[in-house]
Amino acid sequence: GKMGAVQYRGLVESLMRQNADLELARLALQILATWWAGNSQYLFEVARFARGVDWDLDDDLRLMAISALGEYLRDASDFRLLEQLYKIYLDHSSGRLIRETAFRALARAIGRSWQAVPPASRHFDISDRDEAELLVIIERRLASEMAEPK
Repeated sequence: GKMGAVQYRGLVESLMRQNADLELARLALQILATWWAGNSQYLFEVARFARGVDWDLDDDLRLMAISALGEYLRDASDFRLLEQLYKIYLDHSSGRLIRETAFRALARAIGRSWQAVPPASRHFDISDRDEAELLVIIERRLASEMAEPK
């Protein structure tokens, strides 16, 4: 993982795509999408896991994928993925942890530092001025990216 032993990429990829051991799948996703900076190479899988897969019963893989999308969008412009994160955040049928993770990912996507993002240890209230302001910025970016010619 953090040692950068990319010669094991095939093995790590196979672990990410299997559902026998969810912790290994989550760790493999983290290695491929964040530690080895291969997020763009695995966007299809990351986006799919962010939507949720039926075998991820505790949403461990989903939470990792949502965070990975936010990190990817810091350096990339992708209306579809930004919209996906925004919809996850707005989905009140998702649990609080999913929505808060999506909110943090959106904050990271627009360039906020970790110090400027509400910590995972604190549940937050969207009525807070900073968090409401962040949503306005995200909505403007979505509108801007939607208007850009492809």
